[in-house]
Parts: sequence; structure tokens; C-alpha cells
Amino acid sequence: MLRIFLGENVTSDEILHHSLETCSINTYECMKNEYGKPYLKGNPVFFSISHSGPYTICAISDQEIGIDLEENVIRDRIVDRFFTTKEQDSVKNNPDSFAEIWTLKEAYSKYLGTGLSKPSLLQELEISEP
Repeated sequence: MLRIFLGENVTSDEILHHSLETCSINTYECMKNEYGKPYLKGNPVFFSISHSGPYTICAISDQEIGIDLEENVIRDRIVDRFFTTKEQDSVKNNPDSFAEIWTLKEAYSKYLGTGLSKPSLLQELEISEP
């Protein structure tokens, strides 16, 4: 099962509540793991939430999941800290690649449940066309 919900001008709590209601989950308790990843206590449903600008996105799944949403605005601090040399070059040559690379890195870290605290974000991600 995979369900994705996108909302405009809604909070993370609002979109999570709506998303879980569509999965017939009306009562739940949110907890956080040691790295701050939220999860539903005693429930086998996993979720991931992201927001950027006026948009909020929520993914619901029956297995671990990570999702991210970004405006395509290059953030030099992020590029310097989390992008490999090859990825930095990619952003210099194609500014649109920033959002693609960063959303993949953040979604992957959310999937792992480690957030920005682990070196997994420093790995180079291979982007290929489907």
C-alpha cells in the first residue's frame, strides 16, 4: 500500500490526520525515534511528511517510507555540507538539479529514520532515468 497526499496551506498535523482517516485510522498516538523520526505507536502503518512553501505532502505505506518536497532554491550551505564534489558540480552546471538531489537525500534519510544526523546523506546518489 502506498498513498500520497498533497495539500496547500495545511499543517503537518492536518494532512497526517486526513491521510490516516482515509486509511480508516481514526485513533493514533505519534511517537518519535531516537533521531526524531515520527511513527505511530502500536500501528504497522508508516508515514513521512514534508513541507515547502505553502505545500505539505504526506506518504502513507505499510513499510518504511521517506518523502520530501522542496522549492527549487539553491541553498549553498546545504550544497557545501551534504553534496559530494560531483553533485556540487552538477548543481553548478544545472541549477535545477539541486532540488532533485536534495529531495532524494532527504527522502532517503527519512526512510532510514536517521534524519540529518547520519553520514548517509554524504553518499553520492545515482540518479537515472526510468
